[in-house]
Amino acid sequence: ERQIGAGGMGVVYQALQASLNRSVALKVLPANLRTSPNALARFQREIEAAARLRHDNVVSVYVSGCDEGNSYYAMELIDGPALSEVLAGLRRDPIPDLAGSIPFQRKDSAAESPSMSERPAWLTAFLTASSASGDDLDSPNRLADLGASAKVGATYFEVAALMLAEVADALDYAHRNQIVHRDIKPSNLLLSTDCRLHVSDFGLARILAEPGVTQSGDFVGTPFYMSPEQISSEVGEIDGRTDIYALGATLYELLTLRPPFPGASRDEVLAKIMREDPVPPKRLNKRIPRELETICLQSLAKEPAQRYQSAALLADDLRRFAAHWPIAAKRSGIAVRSWKWCRRHSSMAASLAAAVGLGVVAVVLAYNAQQSTKEKALAEKQRDAVAARASRIEQDLKTAKAAVIRARQTEQERVFEQALLAAMRGDQQAVQQALIDAEKLGASEGRLLVLQGQVALYSASYRQALEKLEEAVRLMPENLGALALLAETQARRSQASKSWELLGKVRQLEPQSV
Repeated sequence: ERQIGAGGMGVVYQALQASLNRSVALKVLPANLRTSPNALARFQREIEAAARLRHDNVVSVYVSGCDEGNSYYAMELIDGPALSEVLAGLRRDPIPDLAGSIPFQRKDSAAESPSMSERPAWLTAFLTASSASGDDLDSPNRLADLGASAKVGATYFEVAALMLAEVADALDYAHRNQIVHRDIKPSNLLLSTDCRLHVSDFGLARILAEPGVTQSGDFVGTPFYMSPEQISSEVGEIDGRTDIYALGATLYELLTLRPPFPGASRDEVLAKIMREDPVPPKRLNKRIPRELETICLQSLAKEPAQRYQSAALLADDLRRFAAHWPIAAKRSGIAVRSWKWCRRHSSMAASLAAAVGLGVVAVVLAYNAQQSTKEKALAEKQRDAVAARASRIEQDLKTAKAAVIRARQTEQERVFEQALLAAMRGDQQAVQQALIDAEKLGASEGRLLVLQGQVALYSASYRQALEKLEEAVRLMPENLGALALLAETQARRSQASKSWELLGKVRQLEPQSV
């Protein structure tokens, strides 16, 4: 019937399933990905993962198939927006509970938010508070029962907690069925008119005990919700706790209207995820309840072992908070925070500890220098030990410095990032300079073409973007990033073309309506 969404790995249409006379969402693999083994495997994995699950808060898959080379599957049509659209509206028109939050403008917040009088029922129910008691909140939490006439803002945090508790239920069900979603974020949580959040898009899902098709570093989309173990395998294995981290990042954004680690570039965000702690939500908005902040920060722990060990435990704590019961999560004391810091900065911590030890030994040596010859000999021996320790400290510092250098983006990647950021700002002069610099740094022809295609796409120059990306795919036929960008460009160009065609028809009709 009509296109309702498009991305690098598929185009989604609202369609009618004639056999059952019901509306469905139909996802189709783009034509340019039909011959890519990796793309086909990922699409099939998405279908298999979603089809295994039957849960009220998971978008159901009805049927899949291939028609004349077109791979597709039909799924449940959710009649509301994504949670990312709700957040975009809240950034522009915050309710009282969020008025103290520091605004963070995101690319997905460009659309105008409706006024209170224009908001649809689902948004009114989400943003209004409940006059119900704690017992009511502890009962099966149908948010439709909250009522649109309740006092605005009073229980926004309880409503958010209850809605995410249902998402945690769905994730726990998926994990018990050996499926890790790996891409939980607001845009993949769809809000239906009965105020249920539904988990969608299992394109990056991993079926445990089966080989994956998504390689390290091969991901499309925002990095704001990625866990440390998705960035570096040294942190730990990817499992259900990876989804818990992403849901914690989503909760953080619902509380503060910004992600836990904002940044101007992907590399900056990833570096912060690995090395920094998120700003405690209450520093950004004093209205946030302490218990909900504790739940959020435990979900965002760097090490999987420090998070909730199951999504069911997270769901239970969210409901305990909403019912005004004691939660299981405990705030980290200064000793625990110091220990975590030392674990993340082991080389620096070792150097600091050694430096403190060096100072203590130096004092002892000064005292021993005044003692007998035997004691002086002992002092010399201790001094040698100190020298050896100092040498180890120096080596630790060199190792730490080398690790930092490896962690930094290469000069070529930095220039690519500058080009894309300049394109977003509309600074064509900076874009051209960045392209020249990238070529001087020896970027391959294929990568340059992909970059030029991205720049053109950001500028809505779809024809130029298609030319560059088609040439890039010709040079790199198995590059999923180039294929995904080409598919997205084709979808956007098609959508724009239909809009112009419709506008032309309207203009033809104007004289007749005067």
